[in-house]
Amino acid sequence: MCSSLFLQQEFHDGEILVEVAWCHSGDPLRNNDLEYLGLAHCMQYALRSNLVRFCFQVDTMLVAKQVNKEWACHNVALQPLLEAIWSHMCRLRDRDAEIV
Repeated sequence: MCSSLFLQQEFHDGEILVEVAWCHSGDPLRNNDLEYLGLAHCMQYALRSNLVRFCFQVDTMLVAKQVNKEWACHNVALQPLLEAIWSHMCRLRDRDAEIV
């Protein structure tokens, strides 16, 4: 078990692709937990960059729908992460970033 975040930048057709691999030590985490953590870290990375167009992709429909406020998040442990993600999205949009 490990506790690290790996970000890899690649260029494809003039765009930077960032791949994330998340590994966590401690209590076992489920797939959705890891997706929320990875997405939050990607958004923090985006906020530190000077890029203006972002495409965030997740593996599960549940996370995508919750992040886009189409479905409620009933998992109390994930709600602070979801709120952080929404805050990051607002900060990105405040600087006229395009999120697709």
